Amino acid sequence: MSLTRFQTYSLEDFSALHDAAYHHATSSTKTTFKQGLKRIERLYKKQLPELKLKFLEDPAQFLKDMEASNYSHNTNLSTLTQVVKLLKILDAPLYTYNTFLKILKEQTDSRQSLRNTEILHNLTELPSLATLQNKILSTNIEDINSFEELRYLLLVSLYTLTMPIKVRNYVDMKWYDRGGKEDGNYIIKNTFHIKNYKVGSRTTTRNIHIINEFLQSIIKVWKEMNTSDYFLANQSGRPMLQKEVNRNLLSAGVFYFGQGIGTETYRHLYIRNELEKDPNLRDKIELSNTMGYGNLNMVDTLNEPL
Repeated sequence: MSLTRFQTYSLEDFSALHDAAYHHATSSTKTTFKQGLKRIERLYKKQLPELKLKFLEDPAQFLKDMEASNYSHNTNLSTLTQVVKLLKILDAPLYTYNTFLKILKEQTDSRQSLRNTEILHNLTELPSLATLQNKILSTNIEDINSFEELRYLLLVSLYTLTMPIKVRNYVDMKWYDRGGKEDGNYIIKNTFHIKNYKVGSRTTTRNIHIINEFLQSIIKVWKEMNTSDYFLANQSGRPMLQKEVNRNLLSAGVFYFGQGIGTETYRHLYIRNELEKDPNLRDKIELSNTMGYGNLNMVDTLNEPL
């Protein structure tokens, strides 16, 4: 279909088309689309009716214009994504649509390749998981008297002595005997019960058993000191927010290992450690699903030599 009749459309006009085409989309998705078009106006210092969709005529030049701007690579990817969506809404000529789609895929693959390189490089600068575990296991729990220090020990142990799940699974988790409900996340008898455990784009219910006896001991002492209904809480009894858990985990890493380690890096160390056992394909798929990934991409990346 010719795009001529859309050349005088304004930002609001295109936003209305998008919202009608994706009426079930979240407000965040709708806002992201509109912001992408606003960036195009800022890029060319013209309103969309003035541009007359000329930026769609030469996809390669459009990419060069974005790369020459002050926008980050991730922001440019977001803008490209919105342009592809716009072309789909407008039923643009197939050649134009496919050309932009190809550029988007190439740029996305490039970003992922760079990220994979960064992931592997970061692991070369860290101790092995076994080294971190030994450091934790050498700690005498009886020497810990402060709430904060015990919480530090708990956090690093959750990410080294058992499968390191994503932080969101711990947020609002309760002790089962202190108000934990079947339709929520709770801990009971050394088992984490997670109602909506995300695996790729789907969710499932998962029980994670705490096998490590030292971690079991830490949790027992922690439960005595933390009188809150929530498994991860502040001294006031308020549940920790996700950003608080992330921040405290970094601080705990500095306290115990001399360097802050983020949640994803702990997860990468765990996967790397499991891959050293030379699992078969079925085991790799199970490992990927257990860690919440929808495919083997991350497992394959972490299986590369450092």
